[in-house]
Amino acid sequence: MKNKYFMIYTLSIILSLFLIGCDSGSDPSETTGTFNVRLTDAPAAFDAVNITFSEVSVIQAGGEPIVVSNLVQTLNLIEWSNGNSTPLGSIELEAGTYNQIRLIIDTATVTIDGVESGVKVPSGAQTGLKLTHQFTMEAGSTYDLMIDFDASRSIVRNGSSTNPSYLLKPTIRLVAIATSGSISGTVTNDEHLPVAMAIVGTDTISTVFIDTLSGGFQLAYLEAGVYDVVVEDTTGARFDSTGVEVTVGADNDLGSINLQ
Repeated sequence: MKNKYFMIYTLSIILSLFLIGCDSGSDPSETTGTFNVRLTDAPAAFDAVNITFSEVSVIQAGGEPIVVSNLVQTLNLIEWSNGNSTPLGSIELEAGTYNQIRLIIDTATVTIDGVESGVKVPSGAQTGLKLTHQFTMEAGSTYDLMIDFDASRSIVRNGSSTNPSYLLKPTIRLVAIATSGSISGTVTNDEHLPVAMAIVGTDTISTVFIDTLSGGFQLAYLEAGVYDVVVEDTTGARFDSTGVEVTVGADNDLGSINLQ
């Protein structure tokens, strides 16, 4: 009888330990995390800039490209500015360190004053545009990457004014969404198409057109740091603010801005 009770007691302890282990919320067998890629754009004075992506991949040092998305998708970059973005792909990645993103661009067109023209895509972009970006994928976590495609700098015009040709020269900025912040404001006299810029030193990191309905703007997906902000319209009226701080996960609202 004592042996019977002892066995029951022992089994109950084993079962309790098993249940505690199940309720701990950890899964030691989990080895992957979720990697998401999104696209945004700095504004440009074009009616449309359509880029056709056929592949997005991520690469470990010394490794082969891991395809995040091979969906052929044509996106008008002009539609994805002022804080707006669109997904490019998502995948479960093995935990580890990655150091490159690869984009394959098939075709591009630009529309100016209602006229659509083909844009020559260099062979490097067609076989794979490699962008340096090192990050660590933790098991059970999510890493969101923003690709900021600057359409204004990326479309290069050649030829004469009557017979122009266009070349795609991709100008791209990569930033982890989780470590970014933004700067916003509202221009009270926005009738002359002002543009807002976030600047570090002599480098313009981000630009955005002022919303024509609200006068508002948001310089989004900026890495934490200190920026100079310039807002200027087509008449030369402007606003300058130096030492504007961006903190992770926050928006620094500059409030009402009057261009002078």
